Amino acid sequence: MIMTEIIESYAGNTEETNRLRDLINYNLQKGKHVKVMLYEPAIRFQDKKNDWKTIIDFINEFEGKPVSFYGCVVALRETQCELNFTNDMFLCGHTLYETDERCKKLLKKLQPIESTRSYFWDLLLGHSKPWKDRIYKIFNAHPVSHKTLHNYFKDDPSKGIWSGGYRPRRTTAETLDGNMNPFKDPVRHSDLIDIDVYNQCYYNVAVETSHHQDFAVFNERVAKPIMAKRPFVLYGSRHHLRAFRGLGFQTFDDVIDESYDDIVDDELRFLKMCDSMLSLCEKDPVEVYNALQKTLDHNKKHFLENNWVRV
Repeated sequence: MIMTEIIESYAGNTEETNRLRDLINYNLQKGKHVKVMLYEPAIRFQDKKNDWKTIIDFINEFEGKPVSFYGCVVALRETQCELNFTNDMFLCGHTLYETDERCKKLLKKLQPIESTRSYFWDLLLGHSKPWKDRIYKIFNAHPVSHKTLHNYFKDDPSKGIWSGGYRPRRTTAETLDGNMNPFKDPVRHSDLIDIDVYNQCYYNVAVETSHHQDFAVFNERVAKPIMAKRPFVLYGSRHHLRAFRGLGFQTFDDVIDESYDDIVDDELRFLKMCDSMLSLCEKDPVEVYNALQKTLDHNKKHFLENNWVRV
């Protein structure tokens, strides 16, 4: 009987890549099948020539070998080794808002869409990154910024927008009890739908923290509007929306111009997305929601009930 070794990875840097490679090869030499669970799937690493590579390059190193990878990531170029999508948008599992009482109560606090809102969009960028600096500059110069509840607290979580008394001490990835282990306390600060924000806005801007032409990563920034049944635009990799549809979800091209998803240049893609946001502001939100109700219902049902691959 052939043994299977399960390897878990929680980082995405060169050091972790080297560790993973050695561990995978060690188990292959023992005649084992290897399954690699990527909790941080947006791996980027430097090879021996100091050239930067991605998770797709790493996966392809094991072509023809009994190695399979699992993670909340979709390949945007061909892989030579098995890559399985696992719905870990909420790290502890996709049923978080059905099993955790705190999260269930948040959904009950969402106001009906007919209620008056102060803004059309919310854009919460979180921690500082150079590429976020660039897109935030574009956003602030765009007229849609005046119709958007937005915040970019950079490296000081205390400057973020938080409701319900939950404020992280160091990072939004920490759980509500202050540790970094979601298997002890399943809820991270970043998992929480911010009710004060959602009830002031009609739509969401989901900004994925990792994007590259090789892959599309999905996390809680997409999961939260799915669970709240809210339309959103998605800034990530080129063809991120295409990858989302490939997972069986539906997008909102009936009412939102999603042509930004085809634009190669990151900053031009974000600018086009801002244009799409502004155009939606000209439409009656109640009519928008009525037009998208089947899509919103489908996405939540698909998220919760699909038999997602597990290790």
